Amino acid sequence: MTDAVSPEELSRWTRRFAVEANNRAWRLAEAPSRTEAEDEEMLHCAHAAALHWRKVGTELHNARALMLLAHVQALLGDGRNAVMHAMEAFDFVTTRESPAWEVAFAHAVLANAAAAAGDRELHAKHYGVAGELGRDLADAEERAIFDATYRAVARTATILEAAPLQVRPGQSGAFEAAFREACAIIASMPGYRSHELQRCLEREGHYLLLVRWESVAAHEEGFRKSPQYQEWKRLLHHFYDPFPTVLHYESVPGCA
Repeated sequence: MTDAVSPEELSRWTRRFAVEANNRAWRLAEAPSRTEAEDEEMLHCAHAAALHWRKVGTELHNARALMLLAHVQALLGDGRNAVMHAMEAFDFVTTRESPAWEVAFAHAVLANAAAAAGDRELHAKHYGVAGELGRDLADAEERAIFDATYRAVARTATILEAAPLQVRPGQSGAFEAAFREACAIIASMPGYRSHELQRCLEREGHYLLLVRWESVAAHEEGFRKSPQYQEWKRLLHHFYDPFPTVLHYESVPGCA
């Protein structure tokens, strides 16, 4: 008795896993909202699809898998990797004869990746083209599938809020616990894209908060003037000494 699997059977199962992972990732990417666990599942599925298609797929399968991975990474705020994968897929699709829907998708995903990376020039170059190509799709089903993805593409490139935080001595643990609770507040705000909190290695109690927003107004007008901001303040502001100076930044094209 042996557990050996024939190469043909292994190939069939690998292809099946690729299809299932691909479809699940796209369904999650098109969802109007996702939980943190679903975000994690979406990323794992996109990576799994890329891995399995690399083993059993064609160059076209690989390009489509990279397009999916780039879109997912952009949705999760990983602009650098999103742009890298989106560019590779875009180059493949646009340097050979490809169906109109695929070219539209390539522009849309690259626009979303550029938005996540804060590259306004790259975003502007591809966002409008994607919309025009999508509207021109003659097949209603293809247009509906494209629209489901295009709706998730940011209309503007993101800006980066940077806040250096100095926490009162002996309160780092309590601050981190409170910040974990506060994450849900900021993540629920219109115009929010992603955030991360970094702990300094050289200075005790020093942190760097980085938040990507669709615009400065989404942060200054939308978040700071909302009722939710009062709860954010209650949870976090008493930890800071001194109170931080918050600045906004945009990506410098070609310097990533």
